[in-house]
Amino acid sequence: MKNVISSVPIESEGAINESIDPNVLKLFKNESDEYVLVFMCSDLTSIPHKIGFYKLTPDRFSFTPVITSPDAAVELNGHTVGLNLSKDRRYLYVSLRSWPENSLVSAFELPAISSEIETKVIDMKTLTLVEDLTFFGHKAFTPSHQAYYLYLDTSESFITSGSENSKGIIWERSSGIKLSELKHDACVNSVAFYPNDEERCISISDDGTIKVWESLNRYKTFVTASSKTTNSHNAGVGIADITGPAAEIGMMGYAALEQITNGIHMRQFSPDVGMMGHLVKREVINRLENEFGDLYTQTNVVLSGTHTHSGPAGYFQYLLFDISCLGFIQQTYEAIVSGVVESIRRAHKNIKPSNIYYTEGKLYDSNINRSPTSYEANPEEEKLEYEDGNTDKIFSQLHIISTQDNGEEKLAGVLNWFAVHPTSMPNSNQLISGDNKGYASYLFEKKINGESIMPGKGDFVAAFASTNHGDVSPNLDGPKCIDTGEKCDLYHSTCNGRVQNCIASGPGKKSI
Repeated sequence: MKNVISSVPIESEGAINESIDPNVLKLFKNESDEYVLVFMCSDLTSIPHKIGFYKLTPDRFSFTPVITSPDAAVELNGHTVGLNLSKDRRYLYVSLRSWPENSLVSAFELPAISSEIETKVIDMKTLTLVEDLTFFGHKAFTPSHQAYYLYLDTSESFITSGSENSKGIIWERSSGIKLSELKHDACVNSVAFYPNDEERCISISDDGTIKVWESLNRYKTFVTASSKTTNSHNAGVGIADITGPAAEIGMMGYAALEQITNGIHMRQFSPDVGMMGHLVKREVINRLENEFGDLYTQTNVVLSGTHTHSGPAGYFQYLLFDISCLGFIQQTYEAIVSGVVESIRRAHKNIKPSNIYYTEGKLYDSNINRSPTSYEANPEEEKLEYEDGNTDKIFSQLHIISTQDNGEEKLAGVLNWFAVHPTSMPNSNQLISGDNKGYASYLFEKKINGESIMPGKGDFVAAFASTNHGDVSPNLDGPKCIDTGEKCDLYHSTCNGRVQNCIASGPGKKSI
């Protein structure tokens, strides 16, 4: 591996960076206070497919070009089209268009490259790729000999990049989850965050426009501050435990006789259940009327479950639902009813003058359609109405901002909706759990109420409610035959006719 590197005396890091294309070369100081040059390089073909690292020690300085080799290099097996060093210099983000498997790579013929761009992460301490963290969603369509750079940028929490499919992309930096798309009418060449403000960025496109973007959080704050009025609602929030019997009781959701409770993964709170039933609502209203008169009635009370599939069953008056748990179970029923009544009682006692704000955004890489072949049977003109494909990506949320007795405004609670089944826990699970929506509520409440506050005991309440989740799964790896690994659908395999062998999983690595 031979590369021509022009070395010059270093007066200051800033002076060097001014003369370097930041998408091709980077210069930084490592933990040993040494200057290191980071650059794209190659040895198999003229297309750069490696990232090289070269220490610029005093004995290597020269006023004339020298031929040398990198001190270390990371193979990427693809055409590198951009790189960016994190602000803390801990990680290097490299965008590439990978080569097909078993492709012939030589100095005389340019290899084919993928239209899918991957942004990989190199640990600058170990000079190795970070496993299980790759950013997807951006695309490029130019051939090998015309592959253009697409500039990317990082902030403390996010990473962003241009893309040739008329959009910029923003991801959450630690998880790789795609958060937002910045739409243009042509190739987006570059996206960059403001130097000291990661909630604002600029995108530049071949459509001749430069756009400035702000986060929904920043926009909501601006709207709240600029349109502040007197409180328009009276609102209260409340939460109570509804956890039912945790041993030897059939579970609600999968309708599997063998799935019985055998412990608790996390406690359930009102109403963290598979679905609501008339019997539960009727008894809740009866108890509320005994306490509050005609204030709460059948016509002004709405009860909705989260649709977890990991809670105790037996609280319906419907025969079909009670078959899988072998009958009505009074303990389950009473735990749900008394918990829901208590949560309403607490909310009633906590009513304060409030403003309610609505916001929405899109969550990508968070759900998939579990019946894509059925969806494809819809008319083409209908499918064209949905820009995000066969699943709803919109996340909607209400913020309840209440005025406290001392006049201070405080976030009292949130109520949100996102289309995804709470089936991250499989039907082999026997632990009571709120599943993904219950866990999201737990994390949100812990974030606002504080680490020391026990679940269900804080003032702030986060409700992740059920919505249009039919045929929408959280298991992003999709259904596969557990014996062959093939995709199980009408186009690939029916797992030899045994639906029991068709299991969806992911993105987690472990199963219960």
